[in-house]
Amino acid sequence: MESFSLAAEHSGAINHVHTITISPAITSVARELRIAITVIVAGWVVVNGIRGWTARRSD
Repeated sequence: MESFSLAAEHSGAINHVHTITISPAITSVARELRIAITVIVAGWVVVNGIRGWTARRSD
């Protein structure tokens, strides 16, 4: 399990900690989604770079 803590200070003298627990399945899905988005963005950058380069060469 992944656990995150967030300390919160509200108005007045109330201080407490929020603890968020995330299952390994969710973290695995998030990691795979992050990798997929990175691959898609990198591909988009490469395709647009090639388009721009070929457009300049044909002028």
